[in-house]
Amino acid sequence: MWILFCGAVLPALFYAFAQNNGGDAFTRAAITAKWLENPTWQLDAFGAYLPLHFWLMAGMTLITGDAITAGRLLSLILGVASVFVFWWLAHEVYDSVAANVSTLVFSLYSLHIAYCNASAAESPYLLFLLTGLACFFTYKRTSYLGWLASSGISLTLAAAIRYEAWVIIFAVGLVLIGSPSKLFRPEFWGIRRSLQLAVFGATAGAWPVLFMLFAWRKYRDPLYFVTMQKTWVAEIGSFAHHSLFYILAFFPGVLVLTLSPLALGAALYGLWLSRDEPSYRKVYLFIVLGFGAIQLYQLASGGTWPAARFTITLGTLLAVTSGFGIEQFSTRLSQRAAKGVYVALFLTLMFNLGGIIILSRGHSRFADKFRSISPFLQFPRRIEGVRKYLQPRLKPSESVVIDNYNCESNIVAAAIGLPLFSGQRAFLAAARIHSYTCESTTPLSAAIIRQDAEDLRLYTEKLRPKYVIYSDSGTLKPYLPLSASCGPEEFVHGMKFRCVFQDDIYSVYEVSYP
Repeated sequence: MWILFCGAVLPALFYAFAQNNGGDAFTRAAITAKWLENPTWQLDAFGAYLPLHFWLMAGMTLITGDAITAGRLLSLILGVASVFVFWWLAHEVYDSVAANVSTLVFSLYSLHIAYCNASAAESPYLLFLLTGLACFFTYKRTSYLGWLASSGISLTLAAAIRYEAWVIIFAVGLVLIGSPSKLFRPEFWGIRRSLQLAVFGATAGAWPVLFMLFAWRKYRDPLYFVTMQKTWVAEIGSFAHHSLFYILAFFPGVLVLTLSPLALGAALYGLWLSRDEPSYRKVYLFIVLGFGAIQLYQLASGGTWPAARFTITLGTLLAVTSGFGIEQFSTRLSQRAAKGVYVALFLTLMFNLGGIIILSRGHSRFADKFRSISPFLQFPRRIEGVRKYLQPRLKPSESVVIDNYNCESNIVAAAIGLPLFSGQRAFLAAARIHSYTCESTTPLSAAIIRQDAEDLRLYTEKLRPKYVIYSDSGTLKPYLPLSASCGPEEFVHGMKFRCVFQDDIYSVYEVSYP
């Protein structure tokens, strides 16, 4: 019971300190707030994003009055609930002892804590995914079709939030079909098998089928949105610029850091043992390995890019098996030694989480890596420096120009204290150019440069922004050519620019007007 209590309380303790810098958290909040101004139930109202998370955030926003607060509270409430569902799933697949140990690992899993406090989609998606799997394994134990229908409903809700759930639905469907070698035998298709496939297909397939039919009707391509997602990834993923070895090693490295080496080792050991266990444990092994293989292929083929938050599904699935691995290893030891293993696991998890927090607050070149997996979800150092300098100096009546580096001008705006919709208080370069220019090798066309230069000229003439947050690798350079380093005062277009702050990416210029 104390483990469940810990898992429920710990995310709430970090809520007041987390910075909401979780993936596309600010983007999702902004899209939700914009959608509420003119709600439409078109399934493609959010582009390549799946809609359910936005609808849930919109409902919460009507209660709280603020999209960011709504998104964070939604994640916190559903993230806490997922701890209890996680225990249920681990108990159904293994036993009470393994479930308790696995839940301890999940409760101290840094990414789970982090995304319980971000207006991102991870926590709501995980709750529906875990519920779907827990109901499915309850069905495997009881053979009651109501559990299978509940599993399908939960999984299709997860599939309306993130595409990863589509892979899990496919894997569970293959499990229900069974051995491919028997598919064409008449006796294989009994009433029971046909009924369970019909129930699961009608429930779990509801959202994917509806979404593909919509895409076919509107775009003549049932996989239009999946293709759109991959195209978008290809456009913005160029900022990764890493070797294939780095990309393939990235996910295992993140799993080692976030779950802890001992917990990950126990999870892999538990998976290995599951191959000789009862059939329902082999089913879980198949689901985990199948999902991991497809995700690795997507990563290697450019369908996704190396980001810590994309490991959260596989990390959660492995956390379920970690308790079984520890339990089985301990049974081979004396009672005293077994207790030592459980104590060592607890201490390892605590020190691992504490180490992530400490390293994320450091100033080494690896600090940003740990900030992306820290429960605090801090801003990267390049943004944190700008925030510390500019936030106490920027007055409510003053405006600012923010360059577009790494598609993050909206994050910089949030970091320095601007509202979700900054309006005329900020010129956000990322909102005024096409997405392919975000760290892309594609050059800006002359027409785009002329238009953005004119927009910036009109903005500066009308509002006279006090500061410019500038990056030598950003997109303002073609029409605002400032030096790469803080030097003497510069004059551009009749304005005087005085560099008042600089880090390795951003410079802050104070602007004076004639």
